[in-house]
Amino acid sequence: MENIDFAQKLVDYLNSLAKIDRNAITALIETRVPCNDDLANHPTVQCHVDENNNAVNKANVGLLGIINGFIGEGVICACYDDNWTLTRFELLKNIEETRFELKNIEGSTND
Repeated sequence: MENIDFAQKLVDYLNSLAKIDRNAITALIETRVPCNDDLANHPTVQCHVDENNNAVNKANVGLLGIINGFIGEGVICACYDDNWTLTRFELLKNIEETRFELKNIEGSTND
């Protein structure tokens, strides 16, 4: 429960920063960098692994994947509108929400 409280404070902080400079925060959140296999296999850090990538390091990591790995429970997600503009950050307390309910936080689906 303590991690969830911390995570909500972090969400509130990220939202306040996005209000100050949405473009900068969007660029930071959307940036992915190649990472080695050790980081890609870290037990909590969220990385994207592309097996079809011909690069030496097939995994990428972003700031949100590192933050979510640190929190350990709940997931902070970046929410976008239909124009792919970052609108806010939200805390999903159930990881299943991320897989099945995150079609669009606003209520419409992005197919």
